[in-house]
Amino acid sequence: MCCYSCSPKENEMMTVEMAEKVAKFYNKNGIYYTQIMGGECFLNPDWEKIFRLILPTVKRARIVTNGDWAVDCLKFADVIAEFPQAHVSISNDEWHTNKHIKAAEKACKDREIGYNVCDGELKEDGIVPVGNGDLFYGFYSTFSCWCHKPDRKYSFLISEDGEISKCEMGVWDYANINDYLEGGFDARFKEFNQIFYNQFVGNCVICNRSCQRATREEKDELRKKE
Repeated sequence: MCCYSCSPKENEMMTVEMAEKVAKFYNKNGIYYTQIMGGECFLNPDWEKIFRLILPTVKRARIVTNGDWAVDCLKFADVIAEFPQAHVSISNDEWHTNKHIKAAEKACKDREIGYNVCDGELKEDGIVPVGNGDLFYGFYSTFSCWCHKPDRKYSFLISEDGEISKCEMGVWDYANINDYLEGGFDARFKEFNQIFYNQFVGNCVICNRSCQRATREEKDELRKKE
């Protein structure tokens, strides 16, 4: 499983050149599932080129969006409709305006795009205490880690600049796709994740703070263990 972001993140966007590398990385390393998130995907001026590079390389793709494209950019739905393996997840929560959810649902229905409206894990008690959610204290702050669920155990994040992180929230970066464009990432993935399987991590707060406390030298040492 893999998830990556093609939308703005701290004034950064995925480029077409990076998307070409991501597509090659997927092909060479047997990645069959991707989750595209952001930010908001269609705000990237190259979103269509990026989609056409990434989507054909996978068997299933989940595209997370707030649905604003339903009034600002209907071509977004037209392009997604070309890829039956793509599924749209429309956010419905207090952190978005939720103005265009119905329009986005209709656009998906009209084009026979698989979709769902998701609000469960975006509720306050489900926010991962990382980044903008650092001040929220709920389930993942006390009782569990985001990656403890079986379907997340084998996931990772690819950022706009090709950095690979263990956590889908961008915590514990340990590799870059540029080093695995000809394959070999599966061995590196297993090696790095084994570090976490051999010790107890109670919740996301502990994990995130451990990462923040680690020195650059310690993180670089982890990256060298290949």
